[in-house]
Amino acid sequence: MKKISLNNKWCQAALAFLCCAWMGIFTAQAYDVLADGIAYNINPDSSSLTVTYTQLPGNYEGLTSAIVPATVTIGEKNYQVTALGDYAFYGCESLTTVVLPESISKIGDRALAQCAALDSISVDENNFIFDSRGGCNAVIESNWGRLMAGCHKTTIANGVYEICAYAFAGSNRLTAIDIPYWVEKIGYEAFAGTALETVELPAYLLELGYRAFAQCPNLAQITVDERNEKYDSRDSCNAVVETSTGTLVAGCKATAIPSTVEKIGYEAFSGCAGLTELVIPDSVNTIGHYAFRDAPDLQVVDIPTTANTFGDRAFGGCTGLKKVYARLRTPETGSYYALSTFQGVPVTTCLLLVDADLIETYRVTAPWKDFLMIQDMDHDYIIGDVTGDGKVDVADVNAIINIILKNKTQDDYPGIADIDGNGIVDVSDVNMVINIILKA
Repeated sequence: MKKISLNNKWCQAALAFLCCAWMGIFTAQAYDVLADGIAYNINPDSSSLTVTYTQLPGNYEGLTSAIVPATVTIGEKNYQVTALGDYAFYGCESLTTVVLPESISKIGDRALAQCAALDSISVDENNFIFDSRGGCNAVIESNWGRLMAGCHKTTIANGVYEICAYAFAGSNRLTAIDIPYWVEKIGYEAFAGTALETVELPAYLLELGYRAFAQCPNLAQITVDERNEKYDSRDSCNAVVETSTGTLVAGCKATAIPSTVEKIGYEAFSGCAGLTELVIPDSVNTIGHYAFRDAPDLQVVDIPTTANTFGDRAFGGCTGLKKVYARLRTPETGSYYALSTFQGVPVTTCLLLVDADLIETYRVTAPWKDFLMIQDMDHDYIIGDVTGDGKVDVADVNAIINIILKNKTQDDYPGIADIDGNGIVDVSDVNMVINIILKA
């Protein structure tokens, strides 16, 4: 039996990395003490505790009420509870009530995010760092007016100037929210994963975080107060446009991109649920980084002749794409970012439609050459529907076999039998039609 030596420094380094990775996973699940269903880690000062995330067995699976105490006794020693750690109650779907004590002075990243059932949040009135003023059902950082965490019953109170990142993320019973005119900032993914149907951005808003409304399948109306000097929703577009630059910074499933927009901004439609078809107007010259990334329902997109710059993974992860109309006369030639434009798109089944005289150009140009089916856009059709009956089924398989066996010719069928567009009707076309049928 061959023995494996670990004398080699590379092997030792690899083993050390794997050990560290395993220990990282283990420590992420560990805690120092569990009291009344809440897990804590002892802080470096050895006198205080942080409420911690735990995966043993799930992050507070089944917990409905988290009434965090000001102190916890371990043995004969009392420890003050001073913080909610990063991801403390993250994803606890059963949690309905959170009460924070006066001793809490720090709340970590996403500590109360993705708690779908949460409808009651309060902070002890003696807490000098945070408050829940006026029974607003939220955690507010008192001195700075920052709303740290909310729920579907939250009222945005007086003196709140910022809605922080992830503040309402995953609150899937939140269907409407009144954002007062004085709110100046909305953070990253602040309302991601909610059930919002409409939203009006206020007059004094100066900063809208990326993906603020990502994964909101019901969101069909976005408006901006007409007094806002930074953003607008021109032409009733159901989107947010940065006025000075003509950049569309946030859209939804009902967005109609105005003809005055010059750029689709960073993550503007990233994670946009419900968006199925989109026509990008000729005014657009740039499609930014991750602009449509992971838009789960996007099936058809029309890219204009003017869009000469694509950001990193602009359409990355759009697994539902079925047709891409590419009207570029000079397609992107393979820059670093262009290579990843369609990363994660099903390029073996998604039809790329281009001008007939440019088919060969697209077939040799990145990232377009990754598409297996590149066809003339003036002869649009259902992929695999060789018989022309409006569906793809066994009859289409038989039609291709007949052409291969020379019992029939392509001229005998209204649809195109050369499914992969390589100029030959053969077994690979049969296999592609079978795959289309199986995935239907």
